[in-house]
Amino acid sequence: MIQCPYCPQRYKNSAHIHHHIAAHHPQEKKKFVCVYCGTPFTNKRHLSEHEHHCPKQLKNIAHPEIPISPAPIYSCPKCAKFYTRPISLGSHIRWSHPELVKP
Repeated sequence: MIQCPYCPQRYKNSAHIHHHIAAHHPQEKKKFVCVYCGTPFTNKRHLSEHEHHCPKQLKNIAHPEIPISPAPIYSCPKCAKFYTRPISLGSHIRWSHPELVKP
C-alpha cells in the first residue's frame, strides 16, 4: 500500500496515488519552486538538481553577490545587507540599526 504524502489515504499502486493527488491535492503537486526562475517541482530533490544547473543562476554584474532571482530584494538603507523577505529586513534593522526603528 502507498500512502498519500498529503493525507491518510492509501492506494494499492502508483497510478491510483497519482490520480488521487491530481484530483484532491493539485495545489500540493508542485510545491517546490526554483528561486532563480520560478519553475515548480514535485519534490525537493528534483528542485535541488535543477537549481544547481539553472541557467538563471547567473550572477548580477553590478552586484555579483546578489543572484538574479524572481524574488524581490529588500536592502538595508544603512548597510550593504539584503534580504528576500521584508520581515527578515525588519528583523535585521531592529537588531543591527535600532536607531532606524520608529517609536
